[in-house]
Amino acid sequence: MKIKEIHMKIIAIGLIPVFLVLAFALPNTASTAILSGGIMITAFVATFIGISMQKKEAKEPDDLLAIPPKYCRVDPSTECQKRPAGGTRTMKTIIYYFTGTGNSLAVAKKIAAALNDCELVPIASLQKTTGNIVPQAERIGIVCPVYFSGLPLMVAAFAGRLDLSGVQYIFAVITHGGGGGETAIRQLDGILRKRSGHGLDAGYPVTMPGNYILMYSSPAGEKKEEILAKADEQIAGITGPVSQCEKRALPSSLITRLLHTLLYPWFTSHVHTDDKKFTVNDKCTACGTCAAICPANNIELVEGKPVWKHHCELCCGCIHLCPEGAIQAGKGTEARVRYRNPSVTIAELKRRS
Repeated sequence: MKIKEIHMKIIAIGLIPVFLVLAFALPNTASTAILSGGIMITAFVATFIGISMQKKEAKEPDDLLAIPPKYCRVDPSTECQKRPAGGTRTMKTIIYYFTGTGNSLAVAKKIAAALNDCELVPIASLQKTTGNIVPQAERIGIVCPVYFSGLPLMVAAFAGRLDLSGVQYIFAVITHGGGGGETAIRQLDGILRKRSGHGLDAGYPVTMPGNYILMYSSPAGEKKEEILAKADEQIAGITGPVSQCEKRALPSSLITRLLHTLLYPWFTSHVHTDDKKFTVNDKCTACGTCAAICPANNIELVEGKPVWKHHCELCCGCIHLCPEGAIQAGKGTEARVRYRNPSVTIAELKRRS
């Protein structure tokens, strides 16, 4: 981590006690406003720092994939590719993914293409099921984005239902636009260990074009292409260790842990109802794309217009993928760049089974 980046992140963390002191010093109404505003500003600063580093990071080697060999370990008892007499043994793999604008699905597809006998399963397709989720595979992966230094709520709930008794190896890839992947990986590992006693064998953050349109515009043009090219390099460095079931020390970051502690509870407290900010204008053609691609099944068309049902995950796919740009979340989103991962089609994003 470069000195400038460290200084900027220290500034972001330093804002926290300032807002807390003001919150406790002022009357209740002002206190609430100060604290809420402080959280938003801190989140914005942290996100801006990450986004501003993307172009630079696209030209630099990835620290995680350059882990010294002494921190990487292969357990021979769970090595995926064995060569018994008569041929190569192939391990069945399932990759569960959650995606809004296609970044995580693009990663899942590329890893699946490098593995033999691999099935892709959208986590959204399991929403209406009950009870334990028992993977019919020896190796599983979980691929999803990071939201405010943590997991999407749907992914956290999914992980809490996984029965890993028949699984030999489990890995995760967390896509992010500016940081927080390490903490989301640790959060996922904790949920799995609590649920089944089997945590992650490896976890990888992958930098993708940021697309939280409620706060900023997605990168475009050359900058976007540089980030995607760097992501492909990161993915290529993941497929080898995953195919061999290499166990790796999970990444960790004190800064993102602190941000998670402050921001993630705030995010989860209102994420489902933040769709109250969403509106649709007269450009809407009632095509139904927004309802079809929503992973939370949170949108229905009423008299030809989308209506949000307040169990939103804030993936913002409906805003980004509306072909007419008819969906907004306040005036701030009107001029911001829309984004869809170029490796993923609208038809793939509509998949729920």
